[in-house]
Amino acid sequence: SLSQNYPNPFNPETEIHFSIKEENEVSLVIYDILGKEITRIIQSRMEPGFHKVIWDGSSSSGSAVSSGIYFYRMSSPQFSSIKKLIMLK
Repeated sequence: SLSQNYPNPFNPETEIHFSIKEENEVSLVIYDILGKEITRIIQSRMEPGFHKVIWDGSSSSGSAVSSGIYFYRMSSPQFSSIKKLIMLK
């Protein structure tokens, strides 16, 4: 499962919580409103259970993103979910 980030709106960082039922390859990717990949927070094999990651509002190049609406997508072989988050400066 994928939970809504907190806080939302956020500045300068937000927490994203998710859980997985069994060990699997998991990815967590942030996209802008146009669907362009901003950063890939997770791309690894993970153990089952509850997990938390913190996104600091930066792109894969390390630059800070601007205020706006973004989406995060968590996916594994058996599951995929997308949620919306808002960055306010």
